[in-house]
Order: sequence, then C-alpha cells, then structure tokens
Amino acid sequence: MSILIKEINEVNKALQSHHLDVNELKTKLVELLQWLSKLLLVPEKIPSKTLELLDIDWEDEVTQMDYFMDAQAFINYLSERVDYRLSDLKVLNEDESFKHIFYPFIAHILKYFCENSPLRNEVIQLIDFVELRSPSHIIEKSIMRFNDIFQIFPKEKSPEIAKEIIKLTNMDLTREMKMSMSSSLYLWDLVRNTTDFTYLSAIFLAAHSLPTSSAPVEQAFSSLKLIKSNLRNRLQENTLQSLMMISEKFKSNSHENRITVSNEMIEYFNRAQQDLCFRKSKKIGKSI
Repeated sequence: MSILIKEINEVNKALQSHHLDVNELKTKLVELLQWLSKLLLVPEKIPSKTLELLDIDWEDEVTQMDYFMDAQAFINYLSERVDYRLSDLKVLNEDESFKHIFYPFIAHILKYFCENSPLRNEVIQLIDFVELRSPSHIIEKSIMRFNDIFQIFPKEKSPEIAKEIIKLTNMDLTREMKMSMSSSLYLWDLVRNTTDFTYLSAIFLAAHSLPTSSAPVEQAFSSLKLIKSNLRNRLQENTLQSLMMISEKFKSNSHENRITVSNEMIEYFNRAQQDLCFRKSKKIGKSI
C-alpha cells in the first residue's frame, strides 16, 4: 500500500509544479495509469490503449477477480520490478485474505483515479498537438477542434488556419526539437522565431496558457504577500509585476538560476538611487 501511495504522491507533486507544460499533464497521468495497470493487473488484461481502463467498473467483484493479479503474482512483480526484498513477503500467500483486503483497496484507487482525473476531458485529449509529433492530419484535426472549443478565431478563418498548419507540418523541425529539451512552449518559441504564423501563434499560446493545476496561482499569491508587505504597500503595479516575474524565474537555488549582478545593473542602481535622493531633496526644499 505504501508503494502505491508513494508513487501517486510523487506524480501529484510533479503535477503541481509551475514548470509543468500543459501537454505534460496528460503524459504524467497516462504514465501513472500505465504504472498502476502493470503493477496491479494481469498482463493479458492490460489493454493496448491505456485510456480504455477509464471505462472499466473497478468496483465490480467479477471484474476484480478477472483483472487483478493473485497474491503470488503480485509479490513476484513487486520483488522483480520494485524491491527485491519484498520477495520475503509470505503473509500475502493466503489468497482469500489478499482478495478480501487488498482487492477493495486497489479497486478504490483505480475507481477514484478514473473518475477524477481529467483524462476524459476533450481538451486534454486534444492538447498533444503542441508537441508537433503526431501525424499531420491528427495535428490539423486537433488544432481545428481546439479553435472551435475556445473560439479563438471565427469559422471563416479556417482556410487560413489550415494553410498555416500545412506550412508548419511540412517544416523540418529536427533542430528545434533537440534545442527545445522536451519543452513544448520553448519549441513553439523557436518555431515562430523562424517563420511567421499569424493564426497558429495565437492558438498555441492559448493552449500553453491553460493551467495544469491551481498550485502555481496559490504559490504566486504566497510570493505576492512576501513582496507586497505592510512596509511596501505602495509599490506600483509595474514594479510589483517585475518583482513577481523575477521571483518566479529565480525561485530555485540551482546554479543556472543564480542571479549574476553585472556592472550595468550596479550603474543603473546607483543612478536610480541618485535620482531618488535628488527628488527627495527637491521636495524638502519646497516644503522649507
């Protein structure tokens, strides 16, 4: 049980990261569902299309008997794929107690995952197009449907959008794929820097603006409270926005994210400080 809970918590932690691209939401959830199916189900019962698992009634006892591994097969899988020390488990060999205790537990996990995960959502199913890895006809179909759902452009613009999709799918993006380091947002930045896409730029940016969870928003408000404190409650909107962006950019303390203070920054700070002192002296002079 602890192994299941630990794996689910790890995925939940990843899903709450503010660095998560929108297409990774579906990938992470599908990977978790695949992991659960390999861990819990009889290999012959695992469907070739992972999303078919969402339509199974996991609380049905006949389904449980048909799909779930027996005690010994479960122990063997754990010891071979998870931790060899688990091969010492003997208590689970009592097959009846295993079925009465463990089957309902894993059935509840699968049931609630299938009911509450967004994998059934049409937008989540379409969002793969941002990776630009699918066949051209799939990319075109997904982009067109995404545009219809969010009404980014009216129907009469469909021919122009289709022309841009043909232009995009005929491009050699090997170099951009390598440079993007699996980030679909960075990939699109590289693509639009080389070729102008009037309609696709708006559609792709709309897709990447979709929130993967509420965690980044909650984290942003927490950062806002630290930046706009009682002592700094008169910060201008532009200043506050800039400080928030700096805070998000350099949140992690990795070597790549460390701020290097350049001579230009020091000179700018000195000029700003001198300007502030000058303005204060003028105010004091007027009051006298």
